[in-house]
Amino acid sequence: MWYKEENGKWNKGLNIHLPNDILLNSDNKDEVIDGWKWYEEAPQDFLDWEEARELEDMRMMLKLDRDVE
Repeated sequence: MWYKEENGKWNKGLNIHLPNDILLNSDNKDEVIDGWKWYEEAPQDFLDWEEARELEDMRMMLKLDRDVE
């Protein structure tokens, strides 16, 4: 999977179409292009970011539930 961190946010994808007509896929995974890097397993920084985002979503849902009651 291709991963890219930019301004504290992550993006990922199996096939990435860049504006300059470059296609990132598993055929060119040995290269780092435009900040995109291929990982066989998700990098720990991505997993930490994703977990923090999920926790924040849960907090917001709990707050909404409390506000409705």
